[in-house]
Amino acid sequence: MYKIGLKLWSNNTNNYLEEARRLFREGIFDYIELYVLPGTLEHLKFWKTLEIPFVIHCAHSAHRFNPADINLAENNRKIYEEAKVFADSLNAHHIIFHCGCDGTIEETINQLSAFKDPRALIENKPLRPLPSISSARECRGSSAEELQKVFSEIHCGFCLDIGHAICAANSRKEEPFAYIKKLLTLRQVAIFHLSDIRDMNSEFDAHLNLGTGVLVPGKIFSLLSPDAMLTLETNKSSGDSLEDFKADCLYVRKYDLYCRRTELRDSRSIFAISNDQETRRNSFCSDVIPWSGHQIWFEQKLNDPECFFYVIENRLKEISCQIRFQQLTPKKYEVSFSVAPEFRGKHLASFMLKTGMNCFKQECPETQYLLAEIKPKNISSVKCFVGAGFKEFSADNNKRSFLYEF
Repeated sequence: MYKIGLKLWSNNTNNYLEEARRLFREGIFDYIELYVLPGTLEHLKFWKTLEIPFVIHCAHSAHRFNPADINLAENNRKIYEEAKVFADSLNAHHIIFHCGCDGTIEETINQLSAFKDPRALIENKPLRPLPSISSARECRGSSAEELQKVFSEIHCGFCLDIGHAICAANSRKEEPFAYIKKLLTLRQVAIFHLSDIRDMNSEFDAHLNLGTGVLVPGKIFSLLSPDAMLTLETNKSSGDSLEDFKADCLYVRKYDLYCRRTELRDSRSIFAISNDQETRRNSFCSDVIPWSGHQIWFEQKLNDPECFFYVIENRLKEISCQIRFQQLTPKKYEVSFSVAPEFRGKHLASFMLKTGMNCFKQECPETQYLLAEIKPKNISSVKCFVGAGFKEFSADNNKRSFLYEF
């Protein structure tokens, strides 16, 4: 299960403090990422009243913390010391730093190294700072090369901001998700930052609420490990309420997917998916399935020792797809896969199929081959299985056959 973080500022004690306490008790989020505004130590006592895990975010260049600038070294040290007091007092395991603007990455390394803080995480940045908050020309830590240099010189972890990475990729004329995958190879990510994007071609981040922009869920959530820490850096429309943040959390939980064995209680959900109009059209037998026939078939499959039957479910207990592996030979199984209508068109299909395949392989490690047979006009399924690593080995007017080799 993803661990979701609420991003707040250290001076938000008059409005969001009790809201945060309430939502945490409701199980809506798992930790607070607290941006420590310089000069707000008097607010620390309020945050200490919350029995909530904390991550600390040190101030950045908008508040004159710029470790790339040698002339700000003393000022940067003072700002860090305030953030350190918060981190120590709140038992935070991480302190997030930006690398600064303009200047040099070597100076950034020099100043951050001097802190000698084992809790340090370095956050990637866009190349272009927002004009509304900075007159700088470039952000340090926007390229994979600069980040790699930091990681090789400083004992620190990685905070990967998805929006920043997309903006940096656009500045460098690289494909955004290929660029994100490049960053993922640099170091294991401790914390992700996530918000929606207004324009996938922009160099500037927008911090939109999830589901209100153009980010495709499957392209994001397929990048994350099942236990990822995910701070939502989305806009808050109210100065007193966190209801829009709650909606963002529910959006994440919708795509927080896991695989489990199908159970008797899933019969209605599987029936709805199986009898969906598109599912029937893409099946080799396209007749509508009667409920009585489904009940008999369903119980037979659950009790069949040669059938491994799974569903992918989200944290809201919604079933997104069903996957069956039916034995053909001791080391070869045929795959049947269908997706619930509300989860189609999200770029999730290959990710869900691979998730099911991983579960099956853990239960049946001796399996060597998976077979999938698809109607020629079912292009979406072809893309799904190819995306999951299947290779076509035969085709005719009635079906296309694909094989996966473990």
